[in-house]
Amino acid sequence: MPKVKRSTKSGPGSGVSLADQILQGDSVRASGRVKNRTRTHEEEQEYVDEKLSRKILQQARIQQDELQTELGLAAEPKRQPATQLESQ
Repeated sequence: MPKVKRSTKSGPGSGVSLADQILQGDSVRASGRVKNRTRTHEEEQEYVDEKLSRKILQQARIQQDELQTELGLAAEPKRQPATQLESQ
C-alpha cells in the first residue's frame, strides 16, 4: 500500500509569507512553557565535611606514594614524624 502524501503547507494562510504572518500576529503565539528549577539539598552543599576531606587527602597521598614507588621516582622512603601532635 502506498504512503499517503501530506501537504507541506502549514495552517491557514499558507500562501502568505512568513513576514506577513508575523505582522498579522494571528499565527504567532508566546510559549506557555515555564521552566521550574528546584535544587536539592545535595546541590546546595558547597563544601566537603572536614573529616571526609582529611580522608580524601590521606588516600590521595597514599596513591601518590604508590605511583612514585612503582615508577621509581621516589628518592627515599618517607620517615614517620618523631612526635605525634594531638588535636583538640
